[in-house]
Amino acid sequence: MPHYRSMFSSKYAGAWDFEHGDRQAKIVSVAPVTIKDRKGVEEMKPLVTFSPEAGLKPLVLNKTNGATIAQMFGDDVLGWIGQTITLYRATVEMAGEQVYAVRVRLNVAPPPAAARRRQPKAAAR
Repeated sequence: MPHYRSMFSSKYAGAWDFEHGDRQAKIVSVAPVTIKDRKGVEEMKPLVTFSPEAGLKPLVLNKTNGATIAQMFGDDVLGWIGQTITLYRATVEMAGEQVYAVRVRLNVAPPPAAARRRQPKAAAR
């Protein structure tokens, strides 16, 4: 059964898009996008788009994912183009709650699954 969040119209990828497992995707562009944060304040963030065969919506990078990709491929976003990454759903702490979030890594075997005490909520953008 699909995650209820996947039924809302969204032009960006979210943790609910990875509930059935990791997805590999080739980066085709990185460009700034202005979005509203949880409080309605506009902020600029990097928007990563993927090759069509990945079948993924673009991903708005948070600082964690941006730093991870920069560690893998360098700080210059032009060096990210053509690189393939794995996107996956992880459990993270946000505002004192365990929530699902999208995370990125190189195309390597996933780390061992950690025991989960409770099902986290999907992180809102």
